[in-house]
This record gives sequence, C-alpha cells and structure tokens, in this order.
Amino acid sequence: MAKKVMEDMKSKGVRITRILKEDTKVEAPKSKTKPKPEPKPEPVEQVKVSMDIKKEEPVKRETKVYINTSERVQEQKLYSTPQVKRKEGWVRKRFLILLLVSIFITGVYALCERFQNANITIVAKHQSYNLDKIAFNASNDGSAPIAFELMIVSNEEYKDVTLTQSQDVSIKAKGEITLYNENSTKAQSLAIHTFISDSTGKTYQIDKAVSIPGYKTVDGKVVPGQVSVGITAFLAGDTYNGSPTDFTINGFKGTAKFQKIYGKLKTPLAGGAQGLVYALNSDDKGSITAFAQSTFKSNLLKKVDAQVPPGYILYPNALNFSYDTETEKLFPDTKAKVKTSGTVSAIILNENDLSNAIVKTLQPKISDREFKEISIPDMPKLAFNFKDAGQLINKDVKSVSFNLSGAVNAIWTPDISQLQSSVAGVRKADLISIFKSDPGIASATAKIFPPWQSYLPEDSSKIKINLK
Repeated sequence: MAKKVMEDMKSKGVRITRILKEDTKVEAPKSKTKPKPEPKPEPVEQVKVSMDIKKEEPVKRETKVYINTSERVQEQKLYSTPQVKRKEGWVRKRFLILLLVSIFITGVYALCERFQNANITIVAKHQSYNLDKIAFNASNDGSAPIAFELMIVSNEEYKDVTLTQSQDVSIKAKGEITLYNENSTKAQSLAIHTFISDSTGKTYQIDKAVSIPGYKTVDGKVVPGQVSVGITAFLAGDTYNGSPTDFTINGFKGTAKFQKIYGKLKTPLAGGAQGLVYALNSDDKGSITAFAQSTFKSNLLKKVDAQVPPGYILYPNALNFSYDTETEKLFPDTKAKVKTSGTVSAIILNENDLSNAIVKTLQPKISDREFKEISIPDMPKLAFNFKDAGQLINKDVKSVSFNLSGAVNAIWTPDISQLQSSVAGVRKADLISIFKSDPGIASATAKIFPPWQSYLPEDSSKIKINLK
C-alpha cells in the first residue's frame, strides 16, 4: 500500500490536501462487483508554487504531483525552486541610463559654454570720387596741411665709344672754386687773372674779378664770407685735370691774409689736353645724349624709387632731372669711356597727410569719428602737376602748390578693437542697431556658438571680426 503523506501546506493561497509520491497510483476499495475501468486522469494545470528555501545553488527539478479529489486525480507540475519576478534590476538600470544621459548632456552644455564664441563678418563701406585738378599746398616746415620731404639722388654711368675724330690741341684745364674770407669783416677784392695755387704747387688764375664778403660772428662763432669763381690752369695739358683740395692766394704769401683768405674746390678741373687727341663727332654726341635721356634717366629713377621711405608718395611729375655728359671732352686714344652724370631732385609727399587733405576736400562736414575711418589706397594713380609749370626743386624750396586729377576709391575701415568692446555681452538682436551706428559698415553678419546662445560672449577676445 502506498505511503500517504498527510500534511497541509499553504503556499500563496493554494491548499494541497494530499500529496503522493511520483508514479504512485490511488486504488479504490475492492468490491465484489467488477470494477469499472479507472478513468484516465485529465491533465491538471501547472501551478507554480513558490517556497522559501535557502539560496544555495538552486536546482530546478520538475516533479509530477497527483492530487486526490473526490472526483478525480489531478496531476500538477510543481517546481522545487520558486521563481520570483525581479523588477528592481530594471528600475536600477533605467535610473543609471538616465543618470548617464543627464551627465552627458550637462557635460556637453558646459563645454559649449566654455568654448562660446562669435564670428562677425563686416563689409566695409566704400565710395568712388573724381578729382578734377583740385589744388593742394605742401610744405616742409609745417605751414601747410601736407608735409613733404626733399630727395636729391645722383648717379653716374660710363658708355664705351670708339672715336674716329682726331685733332692736335693745346688746352688748359678749367674748374670752379669757392673763396673764403676770415680775415676781416670788410670785403676783400681780387682782380681778374689773380694767381692762386693748390696744395701740390700747381698754379691757376681766376677767370674774373671778385669781391669776397667779410666774415660775420653768429653765436660767438666766425662765419666767413664766401664767393664762387671759375679758374683756369696756368699751363695746357691733362696734368692739371683732377680735384685738388686747398687753394691759397699767391699775392698774400707772407702776410696774415695768406691763412685767412683761401679757396676750396667746388667742381673738378677738366679739359686739359696737349698734342694729338680724339673727340666725339656729331653722331657720337647724339648717341650719348639719347643714352642720358633714356637708359641713364630710367636707372636713376629706379634708384630714387628704391629710396622713398615708407609712408611717402613720389609722383613722376614731382621731380627735376638734370644731367651732364662729357661730349666736349678730349681723349688720348680712340677707345673712350664717356661719362654721363645726373641728379634727380624730387618732392615726396606724406601719404597720410595727403589722404586726409583729399577726404576733407571731398567731405568738408564729415564727423571726426568717420574721418578717422576713411583711407584712399589708390592715391598713387592720381595725376600730379605743379601749379607753376617751371617749379624748381632744390634745397631752398620750402613750399609748393600742385593739382591732383583722377578717380579715387575711398574705403572706410571700422575700428575693430572698439567694435569688439561695444558688442561684447550684448544680445544678438541688438547687433543690427550697433552696426548701423557705425558709418563705416555697409553690411554685417554674425554667427554665435553654441547656436542656442542669444548673447555674445562677454569676453571680447572670444569675438572674432573679419573685415572685407
């Protein structure tokens, strides 16, 4: 007879009255009548029963249980290890995901705020004007709104010539000296052909009578009187050609005047010749003249341009060009090197002063703020002409008048540093009014990072302004 287990168990509201071991059959009491065939037990729903057991390496095992009821035996599957739905793990996982997302968003926002910046692109205003012989004045002593400087540049070049014209000559060298008078406050007169000598003992004669002014005392210093005069070598020949230094008056030798009245060379002595010599013919002279007016002048002007200091403008018509050639010189043989020497005297104008003068002429009522923003970069393209067509340029020139003609393009250049300070920390919507208040801005666009930011950075160094 099968062992019965009579124990009442309660597990979550399920009451089990009788539990039999697996594969145990329940027999009905014997009777004299023929027993009826036992009906096949119907499958019983599987019920999960949870039991409190120790959590020591749980083992799942499926057991068939037969439950005896008054009607039929029901079969039920129970698990020896109860299963519990754990929702706590999913809640924690969702919380962790939300936390990480929040940290990421906060970090991104903080980084964007840290690297906040603004890029502003400005298109500067520009306007064209046409000048029609507008007159200006310039000076080198501050008496005119435009300042100028004087440039004097000299050069010399030699051209090889083969000479064919010869002659027999006896010619004396000629030059020029400056005579000084430190002897007296009264003038000293010298007659024509007065003999003078250089430091080597060669003798010359002055070409005309002169009167040397007396000296003056300025700030306790003696300033000698002076006069220039031409001289001619006493003898013919090329030995007198050259540049002697000091000259004395032969007639004053042995007197106090000998040291107090003296001469200095002004131009070298040249032209002295004796015997058979060669000279330039008309074709040679024409070739040398053409060289001086073209190649030599061009080379000299390049030299002048290279010496113009920054901030100054040299106009082609603001200069005088002079040259001298040895077309009358006599040479000892047919192979000659003919020298051409020349000088360019130029007026160079202060570029900033000239630009300001043009702006004030074109817009006399312009405000000081707008005036500072305007520049005229294409001024060198203007046509320059002296008001006096015969204007001479030398060291004695103190002021000049001139006209300018041509088209210029005035460009406004807003103050970038001032603009950065004025827009720092302002709302993006207020930029339009700030840009409109600056007369030098034609149009402007602004981009702010991060895109959601509606204010520009308070730190002006984070605001970049590009000027076009």
